Amino acid sequence: QEAYSGLSIQYDTINMQLDSSRMEVELLMQKLQDERKISNATIKQYQKSLADAYLQTIETLRSVVETRDKDTKGHSERVSALACAIAQEMDLPEDEIEKIGVAGLFHDIGKIGVRDAVLLKNGPLTDDEYTEIKRHPAEGEKILSAYTEFANILPFIRSHHERFDGKGYP
Repeated sequence: QEAYSGLSIQYDTINMQLDSSRMEVELLMQKLQDERKISNATIKQYQKSLADAYLQTIETLRSVVETRDKDTKGHSERVSALACAIAQEMDLPEDEIEKIGVAGLFHDIGKIGVRDAVLLKNGPLTDDEYTEIKRHPAEGEKILSAYTEFANILPFIRSHHERFDGKGYP
Protein backbone atom coordinates (compact mmCIF):
# COMPACT_ATOMS: atom_id res chain seq x y z
CA GLN A 1 0.00 0.00 0.00
CA GLU A 2 2.90 2.29 0.74
CA ALA A 3 4.16 1.75 -2.82
CA TYR A 4 0.71 2.53 -4.15
CA SER A 5 0.52 5.69 -2.05
CA GLY A 6 3.92 6.81 -3.34
CA LEU A 7 2.84 6.17 -6.92
CA SER A 8 -0.38 8.06 -6.34
CA ILE A 9 1.54 11.07 -5.06
CA GLN A 10 3.90 10.93 -8.06
CA TYR A 11 0.91 10.59 -10.38
CA ASP A 12 -0.80 13.61 -8.79
CA THR A 13 2.46 15.60 -9.02
CA ILE A 14 2.87 14.72 -12.71
CA ASN A 15 -0.77 15.67 -13.39
CA MET A 16 -0.27 19.02 -11.66
CA GLN A 17 2.87 19.64 -13.71
CA LEU A 18 1.02 18.66 -16.90
CA ASP A 19 -1.89 20.95 -16.02
CA SER A 20 0.55 23.75 -15.31
CA SER A 21 2.34 23.11 -18.62
CA ARG A 22 -0.97 23.02 -20.50
CA MET A 23 -1.95 26.34 -18.99
CA GLU A 24 1.42 27.82 -19.95
CA VAL A 25 1.04 26.53 -23.51
CA GLU A 26 -2.51 27.92 -23.71
CA LEU A 27 -1.32 31.29 -22.44
CA LEU A 28 1.54 31.31 -24.95
CA MET A 29 -0.84 30.35 -27.76
CA GLN A 30 -3.22 33.15 -26.76
CA LYS A 31 -0.33 35.59 -26.61
CA LEU A 32 0.83 34.50 -30.09
CA GLN A 33 -2.69 34.86 -31.48
CA ASP A 34 -2.98 38.34 -29.98
CA GLU A 35 0.41 39.34 -31.42
CA ARG A 36 -0.60 37.95 -34.83
CA LYS A 37 -3.80 40.00 -34.74
CA ILE A 38 -1.77 43.11 -33.93
CA SER A 39 0.72 42.26 -36.70
CA ASN A 40 -2.09 41.73 -39.22
CA ALA A 41 -3.68 45.04 -38.23
CA THR A 42 -0.30 46.79 -38.58
CA ILE A 43 0.25 45.20 -41.99
CA LYS A 44 -3.21 46.35 -43.12
CA GLN A 45 -2.42 49.88 -41.93
CA TYR A 46 0.84 49.87 -43.91
CA GLN A 47 -0.93 48.51 -46.98
CA LYS A 48 -3.51 51.29 -46.76
CA SER A 49 -0.77 53.88 -46.32
CA LEU A 50 1.04 52.55 -49.39
CA ALA A 51 -2.16 52.55 -51.44
CA ASP A 52 -2.88 56.14 -50.34
CA ALA A 53 0.68 57.20 -51.22
CA TYR A 54 0.31 55.55 -54.64
CA LEU A 55 -2.92 57.46 -55.31
CA GLN A 56 -1.37 60.72 -54.10
CA THR A 57 1.60 60.14 -56.40
CA ILE A 58 -0.77 59.62 -59.32
CA GLU A 59 -2.66 62.81 -58.55
CA THR A 60 0.54 64.83 -58.09
CA LEU A 61 2.11 63.69 -61.34
CA ARG A 62 -1.12 64.15 -63.25
CA SER A 63 -1.48 67.71 -62.00
CA VAL A 64 2.13 68.45 -63.06
CA VAL A 65 1.24 67.58 -66.64
CA GLU A 66 -1.91 69.71 -66.60
CA THR A 67 -0.03 72.64 -65.09
CA ARG A 68 2.21 72.75 -68.16
CA ASP A 69 -0.61 72.69 -70.71
CA LYS A 70 -3.80 74.25 -69.36
CA ASP A 71 -5.59 73.80 -72.72
CA THR A 72 -5.68 70.05 -72.14
CA LYS A 73 -7.07 70.26 -68.58
CA GLY A 74 -9.23 67.22 -67.95
CA HIS A 75 -7.94 65.44 -71.06
CA SER A 76 -6.20 62.69 -69.11
CA GLU A 77 -9.27 62.04 -66.94
CA ARG A 78 -11.43 61.76 -70.06
CA VAL A 79 -8.97 59.37 -71.70
CA SER A 80 -8.84 57.30 -68.51
CA ALA A 81 -12.63 57.17 -68.14
CA LEU A 82 -13.19 56.26 -71.79
CA ALA A 83 -10.47 53.59 -71.76
CA CYS A 84 -11.94 52.06 -68.59
CA ALA A 85 -15.44 52.05 -70.08
CA ILE A 86 -14.14 50.21 -73.16
CA ALA A 87 -12.21 47.75 -70.96
CA GLN A 88 -15.36 47.06 -68.93
CA GLU A 89 -17.35 46.42 -72.10
CA MET A 90 -14.66 43.96 -73.11
CA ASP A 91 -15.14 42.18 -69.74
CA LEU A 92 -11.49 42.58 -68.82
CA PRO A 93 -10.49 41.64 -65.26
CA GLU A 94 -10.79 44.41 -62.66
CA ASP A 95 -7.01 44.64 -62.13
CA GLU A 96 -6.49 45.15 -65.89
CA ILE A 97 -9.17 47.88 -65.93
CA GLU A 98 -7.40 49.60 -63.04
CA LYS A 99 -4.06 49.51 -64.91
CA ILE A 100 -5.73 50.97 -68.00
CA GLY A 101 -7.28 53.73 -65.89
CA VAL A 102 -3.96 54.69 -64.35
CA ALA A 103 -2.26 54.56 -67.74
CA GLY A 104 -4.94 56.88 -69.13
CA LEU A 105 -4.14 59.41 -66.43
CA PHE A 106 -0.42 59.27 -67.26
CA HIS A 107 -0.41 58.72 -71.01
CA ASP A 108 0.89 62.24 -71.73
CA ILE A 109 3.32 62.64 -68.83
CA GLY A 110 6.22 62.59 -71.29
CA LYS A 111 5.06 66.01 -72.52
CA ILE A 112 6.87 67.41 -69.49
CA GLY A 113 10.00 67.06 -71.61
CA VAL A 114 8.57 68.94 -74.61
CA ARG A 115 9.63 72.58 -74.94
CA ASP A 116 6.88 75.13 -74.22
CA ALA A 117 7.40 76.69 -77.65
CA VAL A 118 6.34 73.36 -79.18
CA LEU A 119 3.82 72.15 -76.60
CA LEU A 120 1.91 75.42 -76.43
CA LYS A 121 2.29 76.47 -80.06
CA ASN A 122 -0.77 77.86 -81.80
CA GLY A 123 -0.89 76.58 -85.34
CA PRO A 124 0.67 73.70 -87.23
CA LEU A 125 3.93 72.12 -86.10
CA THR A 126 7.03 71.93 -88.26
CA ASP A 127 8.48 68.50 -89.02
CA ASP A 128 11.13 69.00 -86.33
CA GLU A 129 8.51 70.08 -83.78
CA TYR A 130 6.34 67.09 -84.62
CA THR A 131 9.38 64.83 -84.16
CA GLU A 132 9.86 66.37 -80.71
CA ILE A 133 6.20 65.80 -79.79
CA LYS A 134 6.43 62.18 -80.96
CA ARG A 135 9.09 61.50 -78.32
CA HIS A 136 6.65 62.06 -75.45
CA PRO A 137 5.47 58.41 -75.15
CA ALA A 138 9.05 57.14 -74.79
CA GLU A 139 9.87 60.01 -72.42
CA GLY A 140 6.78 59.19 -70.36
CA GLU A 141 7.87 55.57 -70.13
CA LYS A 142 11.31 56.70 -68.99
CA ILE A 143 9.89 59.05 -66.34
CA LEU A 144 7.52 56.47 -64.88
CA SER A 145 10.06 53.64 -64.97
CA ALA A 146 11.82 55.25 -62.00
CA TYR A 147 8.89 54.18 -59.80
CA THR A 148 8.42 50.39 -59.68
CA GLU A 149 4.70 50.71 -58.89
CA PHE A 150 4.20 51.92 -62.48
CA ALA A 151 6.07 49.05 -64.16
CA ASN A 152 2.81 47.37 -65.17
CA ILE A 153 1.57 50.42 -67.11
CA LEU A 154 4.78 51.25 -68.99
CA PRO A 155 3.75 49.39 -72.17
CA PHE A 156 0.51 51.42 -72.26
CA ILE A 157 2.40 54.70 -71.84
CA ARG A 158 4.95 53.90 -74.54
CA SER A 159 2.44 52.67 -77.10
CA HIS A 160 -0.52 55.01 -76.64
CA HIS A 161 0.04 56.55 -80.12
CA GLU A 162 0.59 53.22 -81.88
CA ARG A 163 -1.85 52.22 -84.60
CA PHE A 164 -2.99 48.86 -85.88
CA ASP A 165 -1.62 49.70 -89.31
CA GLY A 166 1.85 50.40 -87.86
CA LYS A 167 1.79 54.12 -88.72
CA GLY A 168 1.73 55.35 -85.13
CA TYR A 169 4.65 56.22 -82.92
CA PRO A 170 7.10 55.97 -81.20
